[in-house]
Amino acid sequence: MKTRRPLLLTGFGLAVRHWRAVVWTYALQLLLTVLFAWGLTHQLSSLLAHSLASARLSSGFDLVVLLEAMKRVNQFPNAGPQQFLLSSLLFALLYLILTPGTLYAYLTGERACLHRLLFQGFRMFWRFAFLALAAGIGFAVVLGPLSAIRTAINNHLDAASFFGKPGFLVSMTMLAVLLLVACVLRLYFDLVEVYAVRARLTEPGSHGAFFPALRLLRSRFWGPYLSFALLTFGGIGTIALAAWFAVHRLAAPHAFGIFVLLQSGIFVDLFTRFWQRGMEVTLVEDAVEPEPVIEPISSPDAPFYPPEENSVFEG
Repeated sequence: MKTRRPLLLTGFGLAVRHWRAVVWTYALQLLLTVLFAWGLTHQLSSLLAHSLASARLSSGFDLVVLLEAMKRVNQFPNAGPQQFLLSSLLFALLYLILTPGTLYAYLTGERACLHRLLFQGFRMFWRFAFLALAAGIGFAVVLGPLSAIRTAINNHLDAASFFGKPGFLVSMTMLAVLLLVACVLRLYFDLVEVYAVRARLTEPGSHGAFFPALRLLRSRFWGPYLSFALLTFGGIGTIALAAWFAVHRLAAPHAFGIFVLLQSGIFVDLFTRFWQRGMEVTLVEDAVEPEPVIEPISSPDAPFYPPEENSVFEG
């Protein structure tokens, strides 16, 4: 009989055991963030260095001044869509390279060194690019109509002057439904990626990953889904809490504390994502049928011993 391991505990163990994958992913993301935020920092400095309104940010937190500064930064020629598209493309490439390497380390137990992550990522790059395209189409087909319904409901509430707590609860309920459906899709395509890496290890010529992931999700839905949703909302809540503390420290004389708070929230959110990956690998390994044991065939040169005669059949 198959044993069902605790998903949260086993997934946490995989994420901790392969902590190098978390650290390298965070370091590369931080490097890209610094590179693309350098221009934004220079633009904000040129806008606020010689402005009387900058005192309202250095001595306290003024949201209106900050929003006005960000509005001017986003205007041409300060910033354009090219920088946003380039940064998004690099982040997507980083995801397509590091994700298969991380899943490979989870499935094989090898150390998640950077060169191994990159090597396995480049080997399975095009397969994961195809899976990312399929996931994008799936999210657009399912979440597009739901987003349109949510927007229509919000517009109807605004037109009917339905403000206050009831309107806020309706809007938050629609947002929660949207996020819960997105969790189902994300869990499914994550399982597809796990099956794709495992097929590359066990059956190099096989490309079937969509139907096995669907069968697994249908057979075991609520446990993995609730665990996945818990980690997702936990990561989002961590970033929101870190941002809330950072906003209340914006008037502090040193910005290092704000940086540490925000980066701590981002790192914890990233770790929950690797925790989810470990949980999904555990789920797939528990569901896969064990390979049959084949008895060795004796050599034709081996001596043959006839079975002893049974006395029951004598006479």
